[in-house]
Amino acid sequence: MRPIAPLNRSSRPTALLAAGAIVLAGVALGACGVARTAFGPLQYDKTSPAAPAIASTSVQGLPYPSFLDVPSQPTDVRPTTAWSRSIFDVLAERRTMDAYQVTHPQTLYGGEAYAQESRAYATPPPETADGKKAAAGAPARATPPSPAP
Repeated sequence: MRPIAPLNRSSRPTALLAAGAIVLAGVALGACGVARTAFGPLQYDKTSPAAPAIASTSVQGLPYPSFLDVPSQPTDVRPTTAWSRSIFDVLAERRTMDAYQVTHPQTLYGGEAYAQESRAYATPPPETADGKKAAAGAPARATPPSPAP
């Protein structure tokens, strides 16, 4: 077997430079689009009911915010330990529910068979000649109601 000849790597730096130029051009175009959107004229629907209020709003001459404008951290925030305790409580409840499902499986299995059985039980029996004869004599055998007191 002949050994494999080494690859010609003379075009590698040129390819890397070309790829870098393409990436740099893409980043530059993206930055131009962001700058145009961020610093260009405000885009809004001129037919909306809020258009006059938006048009009259101007930020020209207003000072830029600084890091000193960032409010201090609130004091009524739950500490991290309280959040983790709540998470552990939820996980414990989940384990309890999983254990309950194992010990009390769902009873919906065989639901279709139960429905068919219930329909068969609720269906009246077919009429026979004896049944029709008994139904015809029922008014004669009925006891009249007792007289009112």
